[in-house]
Amino acid sequence: MFCTKCGHKNKINANFCSKCGSKLNIIIEHDLTPKKEVKKSMSLEKIFQVISVPLGIVLFAVARISLRTLFKYWFNNS
Repeated sequence: MFCTKCGHKNKINANFCSKCGSKLNIIIEHDLTPKKEVKKSMSLEKIFQVISVPLGIVLFAVARISLRTLFKYWFNNS
């Protein structure tokens, strides 16, 4: 436990700082260390979600154009 006034490390169960004598507030050691920003890599599931929407739109457009062309061909030749 660290003193908020002087920064001295005290025993965990201490109520007062052993260096400056001020009352201790509960501060855990890992709270004082600067947090490093961690880059998270995209999971395969997230990549699939990002790619599947545009890919679905493109496939739908290609299928629609292909069917329209096919129907025009059938109706013009029958």
